Amino acid sequence: MSNPMVRPILVTLYGAAIGGLCAVVVLFAFPSHPLLVFVPCVCAFGFLGFKVAQMPAPKGSPWLLLPLTPFMIAVVLVLMVVLAVVMVLWLLAWPFLAVVFLRKERHFRRRLQSQARLLTASDLQERLDSGTGTLIEEMGPKGTYRVWWTQDHLEDTPATDDDDQRVLAILRDEHKQAENLRRCQEYLDEHTGRALLAPIPARQARPEELTRRFPAARRVVILRW
Repeated sequence: MSNPMVRPILVTLYGAAIGGLCAVVVLFAFPSHPLLVFVPCVCAFGFLGFKVAQMPAPKGSPWLLLPLTPFMIAVVLVLMVVLAVVMVLWLLAWPFLAVVFLRKERHFRRRLQSQARLLTASDLQERLDSGTGTLIEEMGPKGTYRVWWTQDHLEDTPATDDDDQRVLAILRDEHKQAENLRRCQEYLDEHTGRALLAPIPARQARPEELTRRFPAARRVVILRW
């Protein structure tokens, strides 16, 4: 082992072996061109192993640990490939998921329309201007995504435009949690609810925007995860 050529040869062969293993893995996905996959992988990792062998070993550690470097490089490269595949799949799936969501939302609105539970903008404005009823902000993990109106007078947590404070006020109180669940079923249920869906898109349903548009309206929050 005292021969200075031993380490470069061993590490180069080790790198080439790792390259061969990586090539075998890749060939499972692209079996039509084995030479175009196998030869570059073996040469690339063999070269990496040779370059690693030229580096001075860290002080206090045996040089035999250096052959692990090509393996670590292979692991990193495989993880990068997996991450790239996941990102590509997500980019391909996102338009499909968006279409599914839009179709689901369209069907949801049609069902509400068949139950006469859709409000027009003029009807909503007229009812709020007269001071009747309550706006219900249906809030999920990403904030308010639907706004409803009911003719009932509902009491809310302390008035604030801070979403976190409004959510915490419900989650910290068992009585309010039970009341929140009851309101979900009584007002927001798709089949038995009594609230009417307001024509306010999610991008305009932020608390500060609702305060600006309807400063005198009574508003409550209902959590629906």
